Amino acid sequence: MVSSPESPIFVWIDAEGQGRYLRAYFRQSVTLTALPRSARLNLFADGRYQVRVNGTLIGNGPVRFYPEHPEYDGYDLLPWLTTGENVIAVEVLHTGIATFHTVLMRAGFAAWGDIVHADGQAQSLATPGAWLCREATGYDRTTPKFSFATGPIQIFDERKAVPGWYGPLTSTEGWRTPVALRDNSGYGAFEPRSIPQLTQKLVSPQRLLSAHRHVDDEIIYSFRAWDFAAPGKHVAPQKLIFAYTYIYSAKAQKVQAAAYWGEHYLNGVLLKKGAETRLAAQDTVLKLNAGWNFLFISYGMWTSTWDFHLALPKNVGLVLSPSKKLDDREIFKVSLTIEKDDAFVKGLEPEKLTEPPAVPGGWSVREMPTAPVLPAKAMAWAKFGPPLPLRGEDVRNLSVPAGQPTSFIFDMGGEVLGRIFVDFEAPEGTIIDVGYAEELKDGRPWHYKNVQVHAGERHIAAGGESRLETFYPRGFRYLQVMVSGHTAPVALHELGVVSQIYPHKRRGWFRCSDPLFDQIWEAGWRTLLVCSEDVYTDCPWRERTLYAGDLLAEIATAMVTSGDTALAKRSMRLFIQSQSKETNWQQSMAPMERTRDSLFDYPLLNLVACEWFGRLTPDPAFIKEAYATYRILMQCCLEQRNANGLYSSFSQPFIDHTGIVKKGFSCPLNALVARSWHVFAALAESQGHKEEAAEAHRHGEAAAKAVRDHFWDAQAGAFVDCLVDGHPEGDHAPAASYWCVFFGVTTPEQDHDIVRHFEQRWALLEHEVEHFGTPYGAFYLIGALYKIGTPEAVAFAERFIRRQWGLMIYHGTDTIWEHFHTANSLAHAWSTAPNYYCSTRILGVHLGLPDTANPRGPLLIAPESETLTWAEGALPHEKGMIEVSWKIRGTHLDVTVRVPDGVAYTVVPRGRLAQYELCLNAE
Repeated sequence: MVSSPESPIFVWIDAEGQGRYLRAYFRQSVTLTALPRSARLNLFADGRYQVRVNGTLIGNGPVRFYPEHPEYDGYDLLPWLTTGENVIAVEVLHTGIATFHTVLMRAGFAAWGDIVHADGQAQSLATPGAWLCREATGYDRTTPKFSFATGPIQIFDERKAVPGWYGPLTSTEGWRTPVALRDNSGYGAFEPRSIPQLTQKLVSPQRLLSAHRHVDDEIIYSFRAWDFAAPGKHVAPQKLIFAYTYIYSAKAQKVQAAAYWGEHYLNGVLLKKGAETRLAAQDTVLKLNAGWNFLFISYGMWTSTWDFHLALPKNVGLVLSPSKKLDDREIFKVSLTIEKDDAFVKGLEPEKLTEPPAVPGGWSVREMPTAPVLPAKAMAWAKFGPPLPLRGEDVRNLSVPAGQPTSFIFDMGGEVLGRIFVDFEAPEGTIIDVGYAEELKDGRPWHYKNVQVHAGERHIAAGGESRLETFYPRGFRYLQVMVSGHTAPVALHELGVVSQIYPHKRRGWFRCSDPLFDQIWEAGWRTLLVCSEDVYTDCPWRERTLYAGDLLAEIATAMVTSGDTALAKRSMRLFIQSQSKETNWQQSMAPMERTRDSLFDYPLLNLVACEWFGRLTPDPAFIKEAYATYRILMQCCLEQRNANGLYSSFSQPFIDHTGIVKKGFSCPLNALVARSWHVFAALAESQGHKEEAAEAHRHGEAAAKAVRDHFWDAQAGAFVDCLVDGHPEGDHAPAASYWCVFFGVTTPEQDHDIVRHFEQRWALLEHEVEHFGTPYGAFYLIGALYKIGTPEAVAFAERFIRRQWGLMIYHGTDTIWEHFHTANSLAHAWSTAPNYYCSTRILGVHLGLPDTANPRGPLLIAPESETLTWAEGALPHEKGMIEVSWKIRGTHLDVTVRVPDGVAYTVVPRGRLAQYELCLNAE
């Protein structure tokens, strides 16, 4: 059988394709006496792959997928082929664990295609065919996940690697024919990749911030323990694990130490942890007796690994040995993980221990590693000496003297997303660690701003010239490169990232009389770029996950910047594909296992996005697919309707991170349900189902009435958060009211009262920066204010943008934050609402959200602003570019409009701008 899109032959280095962090090499050698007529290679892998031709990386993939809907990548090899021997080489990494990016399956690789030689003969490139394979050795398979959402970090010992695996071989020893997998069921029909390849642009640091030799006054003892029994769980079931050692001290003394999580008992006394004097380290004091002291540690594993670190000063003469040997390489003994309700755990009394207890499964040995086992911890705990006399422009060709551990701190100049690389020359055994963060703390990258993120990777050199390069992209601004363990000088030739983002092309732009708005708009565009991969992601740093709630705002920003529709469609389709046949509900993030604990509001927000997308761009096939799926989902939603006309939820809605009460019947969720029925009605009408559409409209009107009847508080002039046991509950969270406005359930009188209510609460922003919601919620707040459209509402929207996003601009970051404070991600595309509203409301080109106009029909250009004196810009349109400029000139409003041929439009200034005499210049 020859592999093809209809019948791909999945292969691996064995017949099972199972395990954690599986990494394999595949290669095929092709000899050409003349350049061929054509050469086409099609690839797919379950996890991720990189493909090289004659040593040059030409692409990576595949795009994220549900197994029932895989997309393959196709490559024209002609530009990369030469006469003589050619090597096609593919590296595949299968994490073998659950992430927020994949549905856990088996590892596998499939290829098909052919080379048509000059004489017309075809040479197959199908698997298994002439492919050879072998395990990619040298990679530590036990490393922890980078974060709860992603796969493991990369630790690579080049000394154990397969040298020159992607080039000509002098011997095929160790290589073998790939094995067809025993079971590769679960995959649907293959479709070609629906989006272009991601970028591969080299980005160098803009500045060297500092360089430091390390202060060598302490020893960091470390080890790793693991439990990989639950690879399908994002957070492993919490179990307990124990370790012990003896610490020898020649005299009784108090010793300052640094440790982190876990309960540490020294001679039966629980150690008290102090403040964090450095990143992810807490000070503690060891009160040591003369001779051997027993140290026992208990740790609750919340992930599948325990990376233990203990820093002790060098000059106090301590020795660690679990066997009480003064010359021991062994430093600890570690138990297996043990369930919390195990009899051993229940009977354990650590404060009474003077020697190790007998643990279930026995104790295993850990020897002293050559470096702290966790690269991020090694860099965070490294003690810096004074800054070295280097210049800021010294970002390449850096040298490190023999035997002097050194760290370099670089500023990329802004947020980047890409594969980190370091080209270097170093002696065998040299350790190159790279760490990265969005923010600095005490002058170095804040690796542990989130304690669940291990932002560091490692390369152990085989000797000579080499290259560290991460397989997965990382998002950050500040980069630390740490060199240690070297017995001869090290040269760092070049370093930076190879960008790996979606190739958006900027088409839209915006400028106005307030430069702050311009800066906010530009920062939003840069944020969208680093949150665009093979799907739209929440952020480039912590998760890189596609969320349905984030997607609506991200599509909105894309529509006014690049105008790209391919990535939006691919992201929405993943949610459509996520719908479970058992529960009839979609996931809140995708691709993920299909469970019923999805956030209830997120699938409905994707419905809103899908219907809006159908009005923005003609795509009948996509709308037909969306209708068929949402027809089932909305029937499932209807089952949640109660006798009072309100909808309950079988899972928690998100709404926003703020303190809105989400118990019982949720007000904003019911407003969204009401809008969802009208949106679904539009989909039904597009498919010719008029009676179904009319029924859906009736459901929508009934839901909207129920919201007004049960949640409106006339005295407060606002909606309450929720209804619990028939009684309103909550503090009139602003999100309840602005979701009701945005999704069209309010009356004009209610809109007026809501703006007045918001004005009364404005002063609270001085005390609680997110009283009105996060930047995510602000997409609905600002949209609601512009939808109300009164001068007071529009002025409030502009004031809100200036204050809340201005904080970010004045802080000096080049991207938009997850929150209106710096505690979390500093690049979050769900926060780019100002881009959309500056272009669609201030500039005035309406795109049909939150209103329901069809932007492909007569285009409404309705500029409005209560504080600006001029604005200009452009928006992408399916037929070309829409350009608008307006300026107040005395008693006149000068408006210039340029539209593509065939686009009908009307210009209707609103609010303050409507008071001026319109002078329209149509070009």
